[in-house]
Amino acid sequence: MSLLSSPRSLLALAAVAIAGLALPAASLASGPVISENNDTTPQFIEEWGDCPTYTVDATYMANRRNEDFYDSNGTLVLERRHVQYSGVLYNESDPSRSVAYTGDFTLTFDFVANTLTITGLNDHVTVPGQGVIHLTAGLTVLYPDTVVEHGPNGDMTTLCGALA
Repeated sequence: MSLLSSPRSLLALAAVAIAGLALPAASLASGPVISENNDTTPQFIEEWGDCPTYTVDATYMANRRNEDFYDSNGTLVLERRHVQYSGVLYNESDPSRSVAYTGDFTLTFDFVANTLTITGLNDHVTVPGQGVIHLTAGLTVLYPDTVVEHGPNGDMTTLCGALA
Protein backbone atom coordinates (compact mmCIF):
# COMPACT_ATOMS: atom_id res chain seq x y z
CA MET A 1 0.00 0.00 0.00
CA SER A 2 1.47 3.34 -0.97
CA LEU A 3 1.81 6.23 1.44
CA LEU A 4 -1.12 8.07 -0.14
CA SER A 5 -3.43 5.04 -0.06
CA SER A 6 -2.93 4.06 3.59
CA PRO A 7 -5.84 4.93 5.90
CA ARG A 8 -3.51 6.83 8.25
CA SER A 9 -2.20 9.02 5.42
CA LEU A 10 -5.70 9.62 4.11
CA LEU A 11 -6.73 10.68 7.59
CA ALA A 12 -3.87 13.16 7.69
CA LEU A 13 -4.73 14.51 4.25
CA ALA A 14 -8.40 14.80 5.18
CA ALA A 15 -7.43 16.64 8.36
CA VAL A 16 -5.42 19.12 6.33
CA ALA A 17 -8.29 19.55 3.90
CA ILE A 18 -10.77 20.29 6.70
CA ALA A 19 -8.59 22.76 8.44
CA GLY A 20 1.63 19.82 15.23
CA LEU A 21 4.80 19.90 17.89
CA ALA A 22 4.39 22.47 20.69
CA LEU A 23 6.34 25.72 20.54
CA PRO A 24 7.84 27.21 23.70
CA ALA A 25 5.31 29.50 25.34
CA ALA A 26 7.74 32.45 25.15
CA SER A 27 7.50 32.43 21.33
CA LEU A 28 3.72 32.85 21.37
CA ALA A 29 2.01 36.21 21.76
CA SER A 30 -0.72 34.87 24.04
CA GLY A 31 -2.75 31.84 24.93
CA PRO A 32 -4.82 29.99 22.36
CA VAL A 33 -7.98 31.12 20.63
CA ILE A 34 -10.35 28.22 21.32
CA SER A 35 -13.23 27.22 19.05
CA GLU A 36 -15.45 24.21 18.35
CA ASN A 37 -15.99 22.72 14.91
CA ASN A 38 -18.53 19.90 15.08
CA ASP A 39 -20.29 18.00 12.33
CA THR A 40 -24.06 18.30 12.43
CA THR A 41 -24.56 15.77 9.62
CA PRO A 42 -22.60 12.65 8.63
CA GLN A 43 -19.50 13.34 6.54
CA PHE A 44 -18.29 11.04 3.73
CA ILE A 45 -14.80 9.74 2.91
CA GLU A 46 -14.48 8.14 -0.52
CA GLU A 47 -11.75 5.50 -0.82
CA TRP A 48 -10.90 5.36 2.91
CA GLY A 49 -8.87 2.23 2.19
CA ASP A 50 -8.19 -0.44 -0.41
CA CYS A 51 -9.04 -4.14 -0.22
CA PRO A 52 -8.02 -6.64 -2.92
CA THR A 53 -11.42 -6.67 -4.70
CA TYR A 54 -13.17 -3.52 -3.51
CA THR A 55 -12.70 -0.10 -1.93
CA VAL A 56 -13.63 0.80 1.64
CA ASP A 57 -15.67 4.00 1.97
CA ALA A 58 -16.65 5.67 5.25
CA THR A 59 -19.00 8.05 6.97
CA TYR A 60 -18.32 9.80 10.27
CA MET A 61 -19.48 12.50 12.66
CA ALA A 62 -16.79 14.39 14.58
CA ASN A 63 -16.46 16.81 17.46
CA ARG A 64 -13.40 19.06 17.29
CA ARG A 65 -11.93 21.46 19.80
CA ASN A 66 -9.48 23.80 18.09
CA GLU A 67 -6.70 25.73 19.81
CA ASP A 68 -5.06 28.36 17.58
CA PHE A 69 -1.85 30.08 18.65
CA TYR A 70 -0.70 33.33 17.00
CA ASP A 71 2.59 35.21 17.12
CA SER A 72 2.83 38.91 18.04
CA ASN A 73 2.13 39.85 14.38
CA GLY A 74 -1.14 37.91 14.35
CA THR A 75 0.23 35.05 12.21
CA LEU A 76 -1.09 31.58 13.02
CA VAL A 77 1.94 29.55 14.16
CA LEU A 78 0.31 26.49 15.75
CA GLU A 79 -3.09 24.86 15.55
CA ARG A 80 -4.06 21.95 17.74
CA ARG A 81 -7.27 20.00 17.06
CA HIS A 82 -8.67 17.51 19.54
CA VAL A 83 -10.91 15.20 17.50
CA GLN A 84 -13.40 12.57 18.65
CA TYR A 85 -15.46 10.77 16.04
CA SER A 86 -17.57 7.73 15.28
CA GLY A 87 -18.73 6.38 11.98
CA VAL A 88 -19.19 3.45 9.64
CA LEU A 89 -16.72 1.76 7.28
CA TYR A 90 -18.36 -0.13 4.44
CA ASN A 91 -17.71 -2.10 1.28
CA GLU A 92 -18.24 0.34 -1.59
CA SER A 93 -19.54 -2.53 -3.77
CA ASP A 94 -21.93 -3.82 -1.07
CA PRO A 95 -22.76 -1.11 1.51
CA SER A 96 -24.68 -3.68 3.61
CA ARG A 97 -21.24 -5.04 4.57
CA SER A 98 -20.23 -2.53 7.25
CA VAL A 99 -18.58 -2.08 10.65
CA ALA A 100 -18.57 0.78 13.16
CA TYR A 101 -15.33 2.63 13.86
CA THR A 102 -14.20 5.33 16.28
CA GLY A 103 -11.26 7.60 16.97
CA ASP A 104 -9.95 10.03 19.56
CA PHE A 105 -6.77 11.87 18.59
CA THR A 106 -5.00 15.21 18.42
CA LEU A 107 -3.76 16.89 15.24
CA THR A 108 -1.08 19.51 15.65
CA PHE A 109 -0.26 21.75 12.70
CA ASP A 110 3.07 23.48 13.35
CA PHE A 111 3.32 26.13 10.67
CA VAL A 112 6.79 27.24 11.81
CA ALA A 113 8.33 23.74 11.64
CA ASN A 114 6.10 22.80 8.65
CA THR A 115 4.87 19.57 10.28
CA LEU A 116 1.62 17.80 11.02
CA THR A 117 1.63 15.56 14.09
CA ILE A 118 -1.12 13.05 14.89
CA THR A 119 -1.22 11.46 18.35
CA GLY A 120 -3.75 9.10 19.85
CA LEU A 121 -6.28 6.62 18.53
CA ASN A 122 -6.72 7.35 14.82
CA ASP A 123 -9.18 4.53 14.18
CA HIS A 124 -10.49 1.53 16.06
CA VAL A 125 -12.83 -1.23 14.81
CA THR A 126 -14.28 -3.86 17.15
CA VAL A 127 -16.59 -6.62 15.88
CA PRO A 128 -18.77 -8.47 18.43
CA GLY A 129 -17.45 -12.00 18.87
CA GLN A 130 -14.15 -11.15 17.13
CA GLY A 131 -12.74 -8.29 19.18
CA VAL A 132 -10.50 -5.59 17.73
CA ILE A 133 -10.01 -6.20 14.00
CA HIS A 134 -8.36 -2.91 13.05
CA LEU A 135 -6.36 -0.38 15.06
CA THR A 136 -4.28 2.62 14.05
CA ALA A 137 -2.80 4.49 17.00
CA GLY A 138 0.33 6.10 18.34
CA LEU A 139 2.37 8.95 16.90
CA THR A 140 2.69 10.04 13.28
CA VAL A 141 4.70 13.07 12.18
CA LEU A 142 4.38 14.25 8.59
CA TYR A 143 7.32 16.31 7.40
CA PRO A 144 7.45 17.87 3.91
CA ASP A 145 9.55 14.96 2.60
CA THR A 146 8.94 12.02 4.97
CA VAL A 147 6.55 10.40 7.44
CA VAL A 148 7.60 8.99 10.84
CA GLU A 149 5.19 6.53 12.49
CA HIS A 150 5.26 4.81 15.89
CA GLY A 151 2.47 2.43 16.86
CA PRO A 152 0.11 -0.04 15.19
CA ASN A 153 -0.70 0.96 11.63
CA GLY A 154 -4.00 -0.77 10.95
CA ASP A 155 -3.48 -4.07 9.13
CA MET A 156 -6.25 -4.15 6.53
CA THR A 157 -6.38 -7.98 6.16
CA THR A 158 -8.96 -8.73 8.85
CA LEU A 159 -10.94 -5.57 8.12
CA CYS A 160 -11.17 -6.49 4.43
CA GLY A 161 -12.34 -9.98 5.42
CA ALA A 162 -15.05 -8.55 7.65
CA LEU A 163 -16.37 -6.34 4.85
CA ALA A 164 -16.18 -8.93 2.04
